[in-house]
Amino acid sequence: PPPAGTTPTTLAAGIVPEPWSDKWEGPESPPIWLQAVVKKKLAIDQWLETVERGETLSSPVYPNSMFNPSVFLNALRQQTARQSKVAVDELKLVCQWGDSARSGVGALPCTISGFVLQGALASSGTLSEAKPDTPTVVPLPNCTVSYIPQNQDDPLPSSSSVVLPVYEGLDRSKLLTQLSMPCRPDEQDKWIMCGAAIFVSAE
Repeated sequence: PPPAGTTPTTLAAGIVPEPWSDKWEGPESPPIWLQAVVKKKLAIDQWLETVERGETLSSPVYPNSMFNPSVFLNALRQQTARQSKVAVDELKLVCQWGDSARSGVGALPCTISGFVLQGALASSGTLSEAKPDTPTVVPLPNCTVSYIPQNQDDPLPSSSSVVLPVYEGLDRSKLLTQLSMPCRPDEQDKWIMCGAAIFVSAE
């Protein structure tokens, strides 16, 4: 039999081999890990086709199909800095939700799809309390993100929005970034205290 700690014995024990998890820290179950890798690979292949056509940001981007969404956000920030001739550390990430997103905010606006919300509902574009029969996570409308100069006003006023953490997975072990969501005035502390959060994926 193969020695302990090798890939075959690790797989037989139902554990993702360490060399695999070093490449991408995904699900703990080997079959689910492999399914996720195949799904992401197919999505990346489709995305590369849009890149070759020069249409990289012309359609929504799905961070849950990426192996490392933070790399994408960093690349977007760097490209925005080059295009707008602003230093990278002088840019901030802002967002707009749903169809109400204004055009012209930021040099490279990017529409993100697939975000889910936990701890609240996003009815009528504003945070509201979850109901007893609300699922653990609820889908969010498309989110248009962009990097703008630090001294430029946010499209969402701080008086009527709250900054929520965006995690890569439901275990909240990997913080991706933070995004603002519309809320009623003076309710910011309420949503922070209840642990409302955004996730790249419901898995």
